[in-house]
Parts: sequence; C-alpha cells; structure tokens
Amino acid sequence: MSELWNGAGTGRFERRGGDDAEFENMRRLRVCLALTAPLLLLMLLDLLHLPAPPMGVTRWLEFALATPVVLWGGAPFFARGWASVRNRHGNMFTLIALGTGAAYAFSVAGLMGELPSIFEPAAVIVTLVLLGQVLELRARRQTTSALKSLLKLMPETARLADGREVLLDQ
Repeated sequence: MSELWNGAGTGRFERRGGDDAEFENMRRLRVCLALTAPLLLLMLLDLLHLPAPPMGVTRWLEFALATPVVLWGGAPFFARGWASVRNRHGNMFTLIALGTGAAYAFSVAGLMGELPSIFEPAAVIVTLVLLGQVLELRARRQTTSALKSLLKLMPETARLADGREVLLDQ
C-alpha cells in the first residue's frame, strides 16, 4: 500500500508505481474502510447491548455511512455486473451487484417502515471485494515485474550439446 501513498496518514495522493486501476481501487478502499468501520461499531454496540444512539438515529446514521460505500465504492461492480447481464454471461460481479443492491434497497425501504436495516452487510461486502481487487492488482503487478526481471537474466546465446553457440531471438 505504501507504494501508492506518499505520507502515511496525511491523505496526500501520489502515484509511486502501479497502474491507474490499482490507484483508483486503493482510493476507493480507503474511503470505504473509513465509512464501514463505524457501521460495524454500531452493529457491535447493538449486539453487545452497550449504550448506542436511539434506533431511529442509528438507522439514518447507517444510511448516511453505507450510501457512499455502496453507490460510489460499489459503482465499478454495478457497472461490470450490468455489462455481464447485458452480455448474458453472469459472473462474480453480477452476484455482488445483485446482493449488495438488494440489501441496500431493502434497507432503504425499511427506513420508511418497520423493516430491519441491513446496511452493514452491503457495505462490508463492497469493502471486502475492493480489498480483494487491490490485492489481485498488486499481485498481478508484482508478478509482471518478477517476470520482466527474469527475462533480463536470459542469456543472449545458448551452447548446444555439440558445442555450437546459437544466438537466441528475443
């Protein structure tokens, strides 16, 4: 992560390696983590029967925290999920978009009535999938770098069993 961020904790962006997709996913992940953590804290307060804001306030606070996570953080998943539906080739992004979209819509509808809110799972799923995307892009970048380093070690000539040297084509 330090390769993508300059000045840990300062919030300053500076590209120091990696590609645009990795940088953008890392930015989304940091924002989503910052918004999802309080959602989990609110859930834990309720589960452990600790003092928490009144239920009416909690539901609207969960809505305020989960909305940017699901709609902005999950926007790439919704776009890729919709593209897979249009192409009739369902994939992981179809499931993520359907699951998080349904949980978020159900919770928004619940704000108007007595339905329970399930904003936390939608936000957590988006955040965890973003984490997976960041790790995947980083692994891909590191693998590419390692393969390029190995190719640099390749000799220019090869000695055959009969003693002749042959120039290798690059």
